[in-house]
Amino acid sequence: MQQTMHLTQPYDSDTQDRIKSTPAGMAHWAGSGPENKTCRECKFMLKHGNFSTNAKKNAGRLKPVKCAKHESMMGGKGASFDPATSACRFFQQDPEPPSLVQSNWRA
Repeated sequence: MQQTMHLTQPYDSDTQDRIKSTPAGMAHWAGSGPENKTCRECKFMLKHGNFSTNAKKNAGRLKPVKCAKHESMMGGKGASFDPATSACRFFQQDPEPPSLVQSNWRA
């Protein structure tokens, strides 16, 4: 790797990809958890069952969520993010995860 003007090495491409795919508010890198699992299915996801009603493209879909694990590690509230984000390494299966789309929604 080559040095920058500030004498630091740039991140490798794998780390850059992880940074881009991980939203603020996650406890660890997106995709570092079990394959094919999302934050929606994790017991640390806060605000289960809140569905959007006002945006046409998001109507009936689960609203952005917050991560309780992130909040406990950081000592405060984190940012909300898409519940369909790939799970992180702190993932723990929620026995009754909410659906991504409200089953009785009518557009």
